[in-house]
Amino acid sequence: MKAKKTDPEKINLIFKKTVWKYVLALWVSIWMLVFFKNLFFKGYIKDYGELLKRKGLEEKRSFVTGDHLYGLVKFCKVNLPEGATFGYKGIEDDSLSDRQFQLYLYPCLKSDNPDYLIVYGEKAPSDARPWRTFKRLDGTGYILKKVEG
Repeated sequence: MKAKKTDPEKINLIFKKTVWKYVLALWVSIWMLVFFKNLFFKGYIKDYGELLKRKGLEEKRSFVTGDHLYGLVKFCKVNLPEGATFGYKGIEDDSLSDRQFQLYLYPCLKSDNPDYLIVYGEKAPSDARPWRTFKRLDGTGYILKKVEG
């Protein structure tokens, strides 16, 4: 009968497996801390819960974009002719709202020399050349059309 000898390679392999278990556990813990930090510590869990309560894609888009701005987007989508070019006032260039607005209004494209000017969050503009009021959503949402000549 042979006596079992402890093989140094087996001991080394077991040690490596144990170390990797600890490394994996540490990595998962750090990942969870980073992922959940903003949800719980900054109070974003309430916003996330509100988003989950909304039914349907339109309501979720409205929450993410902002209810008032998304109302203007839907208004513009209905009233702008397909393929028209637009510009806008009241939305900061290269902001998230700017990107969302352009995405939702596609196939209409943003242009430096637009056919229509969308005004958001400002009082009623005076009908000054080259623009005249085309459609009104409410006191802070308008579509202006370029006047020829």
